[in-house]
Parts: sequence; C-alpha cells; structure tokens
Amino acid sequence: RQIPNPLVLDVATGTGRLPSFLLDAPTFNGRIVGLDASARMLRIAFEKVRPFGHRASLVQQVADQLPFANNQFDLVTCLEALEFFPSDTAALQEMIRVLKPGGTLLVTRRKGSEAKLFVGRYRNVAQFEATLAQLGLEEVHTNPWQLDYDQVFGKKPVASVQ
Repeated sequence: RQIPNPLVLDVATGTGRLPSFLLDAPTFNGRIVGLDASARMLRIAFEKVRPFGHRASLVQQVADQLPFANNQFDLVTCLEALEFFPSDTAALQEMIRVLKPGGTLLVTRRKGSEAKLFVGRYRNVAQFEATLAQLGLEEVHTNPWQLDYDQVFGKKPVASVQ
C-alpha cells in the first residue's frame, strides 16, 4: 500500500545506504530515521543524508533498546544485520513495538553456508517466518534477494496496540 508521507526506521543503518537511496527516489515523500550503534558508521551516513535536511535523522543506539514510542513508524527495516545482534529476537520485538498497526517490517535473513556460522541465530525460512508470527506479525513471507540473504516481510495487525 502507498502511504503519502511515511515515517521509516532503518535499524542498523550502517553507512546510510537505504536512507540515501529512499530519500533520493522522486516518489518517496517521507522521512527516515537511521539507527546504528556505531558512531563511525553514522558519521559516514550523515554525509549521505545531509542534503535531505529535516527529512533524515540519525540516532546512535543499539537495536534491542529503541528510543522511540510504541506504534510510531509506518515501515521498519533491518537489512543484513540481524545475525550480528546479541539477541535478534529482542531486536525484532523492539522493531515490532515501534511499528504502527498496519505497518510493515522488512528484515533480511542470512542464508547459505555462512549462515550456520551464527550459532544460535540461524533459522531456516519456516523457522524464521514462525518466529515473526509468534512475535505478532501477519502476512509473513520470504522473497529471495541476494546470494547470502532473503528479504522477509511481515505486517503488524491493525488491531494490535502495544
């Protein structure tokens, strides 16, 4: 669904690839918050999003303690990062908490031979989709994306208020 002025949270934004890509797209009229634990990465991201002024902001914080109110973002993304968090489940719970009812979560799931090196964090497609459903998301589905990652989408139920 098309949201006229979406508010997007990009967790583990790193160097700001996704925020700069979205903000540069002529059809994106929203605002984006990039969050990362690394000050070094955020300095690089700042240079990329600075031309977009008030439409972009950056926050230094870990993913399992998001400094935002419940039900705030239309879209929450976390790309190529979940497997590096101390607890991917805690981070996912936080992402879902700040997602508006009816909002979409987009995360990536590591796959391939290297995925199993992340002991305790690897889940196959069915297990990962089941985890997101157990955390309260609906319409969970996985799409192939890159050699090492799948994209996984889920929607927070409209009746969900945390």
